[in-house]
Amino acid sequence: MAKKKIEFRKKRPPVDTARADAIVGGDSKENGRPTGGANMARLTIDIDRGTHLKLKRRCLDRGLKLADLVRSLIDRELASDVEPSAAASA
Repeated sequence: MAKKKIEFRKKRPPVDTARADAIVGGDSKENGRPTGGANMARLTIDIDRGTHLKLKRRCLDRGLKLADLVRSLIDRELASDVEPSAAASA
């Protein structure tokens, strides 16, 4: 009877904790996101697929990243003099 040979994965190299902390903490451009550290926070929203596709198309047409477009829309809304509750009731 032939014996099965079982191979185990090689051990991972040790983690560079300083580098990992910088990426997770947002202090690195390595993850493709803007650096900001304590000044940045993540926002997750659910939108319908049609709206998502329209936003992606708009970004493609303008050569923008979706995150940059959403940030500019939020900034524009917050810069307006109209309170959100007043705008909703109008």
